[in-house]
Amino acid sequence: MNIENLKTKAEADISEYITKKIIELKKRPGKKLPVFSLPHGKK
Repeated sequence: MNIENLKTKAEADISEYITKKIIELKKRPGKKLPVFSLPHGKK
């Protein structure tokens, strides 16, 4: 595995983790998410 593959895998894992966290947070009532802190479109 080269570094590019590892980087892509890590980014995918991070995205998945963030998505799960967002879903968890959205399930909690009364929590506002700071949208600006999410890494959108970083490639």
